[in-house]
Amino acid sequence: MENKKSITPSQVEEDGSKKKRNKIQPETKTETCCSWLLLPLDIMDDILSRLPAKSVAKFRCACKQWLSLTHDARFLRSLHVTSSSYIIIDKYIVNGKIELYDFSIGHGGKPMKTSYRLNLGSKDYRLSNFVDGLTCLRYGSGGPKPDMYLLNPMTRELQKLPKNNNSHCEACVHESFGLGVDMNMGLYKIVRLFSLGRHPAQHPAHCEIYTVGTREWRSLGEAPFGMWCYYQPVLLHEALYWIARGNLQGEEKLCLFRFSIKDEKFGSAISLPHPSLSSRMSYTSLKESGGKLWLTFRNPTENYFEIWTMKDYLNNTWVKEYQLHNGDLSSLHKVYEGDVIDIVDGDILFRDYTSGGWNAISYNLCSGASHTLFLGGKGSDFAFYRESLISPKAIEGISKT
Repeated sequence: MENKKSITPSQVEEDGSKKKRNKIQPETKTETCCSWLLLPLDIMDDILSRLPAKSVAKFRCACKQWLSLTHDARFLRSLHVTSSSYIIIDKYIVNGKIELYDFSIGHGGKPMKTSYRLNLGSKDYRLSNFVDGLTCLRYGSGGPKPDMYLLNPMTRELQKLPKNNNSHCEACVHESFGLGVDMNMGLYKIVRLFSLGRHPAQHPAHCEIYTVGTREWRSLGEAPFGMWCYYQPVLLHEALYWIARGNLQGEEKLCLFRFSIKDEKFGSAISLPHPSLSSRMSYTSLKESGGKLWLTFRNPTENYFEIWTMKDYLNNTWVKEYQLHNGDLSSLHKVYEGDVIDIVDGDILFRDYTSGGWNAISYNLCSGASHTLFLGGKGSDFAFYRESLISPKAIEGISKT
């Protein structure tokens, strides 16, 4: 006769509880596993915002809370603003190839070159200014109805923009694009200036604007100045600034013009400063860095530079911040046309052309130290780029709401 094992009520209760524990065990483990991550959101926000954007991108899969945070527009803007991680980007895109020079993976103070390709065909493109890590990508050679995109160079996200069917694309001689943002409304806008003639006094520039997320470009009429070459604007305090020839107190001269992103209007012409030896000094570049506008002037025969910043934006007053003599710049060799291509954190980025390639040279305004960052670039226009995780598709959705 087979012996049957007796089971007491206490054992039944114990076995039943074991089964219950077995059923809920996976859920309990999951909660326990992630419970240490469930810090207050403001603390989590503060910790993550101190990390490089690349590191935050890798942590997206850690938990749902972190994934949600990395899609929050406010957090991503904060991460971008506080980031001290820069790369240098070539602003000329040939055959869809994006070329970056990354300091985080370089050595000896020099960046390492990396590259990738976008599906843009064989056309050449140019990058506009950068806003929140985004840039406007437009067909570099003009032509009928050129394609335009919003690009995040770090995440490689590309968003195609609608074409302007009413634009004079075929007839335009000079063209300039600027990207800006209305912080109050959270709207990103692209401003296009184009000229239909080669003489700025006879052919004022036309202005068009596109609000990201809408379907159409809008014409704003004529700008208060003409264009005779390609000048890129800079963005500061929700306004785009251009250097161009315009009428100032009845006289045509080189001026600064301000375009409000919010009001979509140009302001009055702003006079430029008068550098030393003004008859032999020529304007070379307009840049934005550290919340200031920077103007550079150069005497080509003596290799002498002056750098001015706008001190008072209400009264439009300028102050000379730096002057660089030939001896200060002797280590820079022969800087191509004295062109300052960017300024960031006290470092000036010059360009130099030797041995069939473009070189980037960094000069520190405080220490006077200079060194070559890289050699042999194919493009002639570079810029410091601060990394960002903001998606071009996400800002399009914001504008639609």
